[in-house]
Amino acid sequence: MIEIKKAFCPICKEVKWCNRHHKFPRAVWGYGEENNKIIYLCLDCHRMIHEKIREKENGILQLFPEIYIETLADAIRNGGKNGKRRK
Repeated sequence: MIEIKKAFCPICKEVKWCNRHHKFPRAVWGYGEENNKIIYLCLDCHRMIHEKIREKENGILQLFPEIYIETLADAIRNGGKNGKRRK
């Protein structure tokens, strides 16, 4: 669910239109309540955070290509699904 509201963005320290950002990626840590910690980030900061995360993930995959190969093989075996379902 995409929820947008006026809120204080803790990154740029401004009140702007913000949307929810999970502190811990649910695709990695699961969809349980214990992993549902949310903060609100403005749209620009939210996009920047995801770009930074993607850069770091790509750097790790370049250092350890076997992780990429294993993840790709899992995705092919599972038909592109990670096996986790949203509630």
